[in-house]
Amino acid sequence: MKNKQKSILVDLSYMKDLYRGYGQIALNYGNYFKKNYSVQASDYELTLLLPKKYFGVFGNQVKYISSSNWFRKHCGYLFPKFDIWHNLQFPVRFKPHSKSTKYIFTIHDLNVLSLEYEKTQKRVARNYRRLARHIKRASIVTTISNFSKRQIENHFNLDGKRLVLIYNGVEEISTKPACKPGYPIEKPFFFSISVFRPKKNFHILLDMMKLMPERHLYIAGNDNTEYGIMIKDRIEREGISNVILLGTVSEEEKVWLYANCEAFLFPSQLEGFGLPVIEAMHLRKPV
Repeated sequence: MKNKQKSILVDLSYMKDLYRGYGQIALNYGNYFKKNYSVQASDYELTLLLPKKYFGVFGNQVKYISSSNWFRKHCGYLFPKFDIWHNLQFPVRFKPHSKSTKYIFTIHDLNVLSLEYEKTQKRVARNYRRLARHIKRASIVTTISNFSKRQIENHFNLDGKRLVLIYNGVEEISTKPACKPGYPIEKPFFFSISVFRPKKNFHILLDMMKLMPERHLYIAGNDNTEYGIMIKDRIEREGISNVILLGTVSEEEKVWLYANCEAFLFPSQLEGFGLPVIEAMHLRKPV
C-alpha cells in the first residue's frame, strides 16, 4: 500500500508584481512545476500560494490557494495544515501556523539591513528582528550565493541549523515568443526594466540621454510610484523627449525589447541578484 503523500506549500505570492525580481523567481518556480510535477508520480502533494488570477496557469496537477485573501494573511490558522512550507523570499507575507510544519526559509540577500535600502535605522532594526524570528522558526535556511551565505552566517546565530546554498535559476528567454509593442519604437534605442524605486537610480540616465539626442531610451516597469512620478516630472519639465516610460509590458514585448535594443542599461545601486542583467545576456546584449 502506498504511503500517504506529504503535503507541501510553496509561497508564490510575489507573483502579484512580476516586475520585481521576486515575482520573476516565483513565476519560474511555477513554470518548472507545470513542466515537471505529476501528482501520480510524486511522493508529495503540491499546493501553490499565489494571486487568484493565476489559478490554473500551472496546470491541474497542483492545487491552488489564494494569496489575495485578507483573512488568511492576518489569520494563519485559516490555512490548511501542511507537512512542509517553503517561503521563497523575505519580507514574508505568509508563514506556517502549525508548529509541526517543517519550514524552509530562503534569504536572497541582506539588503533590508542596509540604510541604503530602508533609510532609517529603526526599519533596519525591525527587519533584523523579523529575519531572526524566521531563522529561528525555520527547519532549513537556504540562500542563493556564497556572498549571501557568508553574510547570514556573520549576522545571525543559526544555532546549528543547516544553511544550504542553492543558486538562482534564470529562465532562458531567447527562445520565447517576441512581440513588438503596439506603439512607435525609435531605433537605435537603449532598454531598461524594473520597478521604479530610488535604488534603481534611473534619474542619472536622464542626464546621460540629454547628451545622446540620436538615441532613445525605453524604460519598462511599474512607474506608478513616488519615484516614478518624479522621473515623469523631470522628463516633462526638462523636455527630455528621447526617454520614454512604457509602464508595464507583456512578456512577449519584453523579449522583443531585449532582442532589438542596442544595449541594456541597469544603473541600480542595490540588488540581490539583478535578474534583468542575465536576461539581457541571454540575448547577447551589451549591459
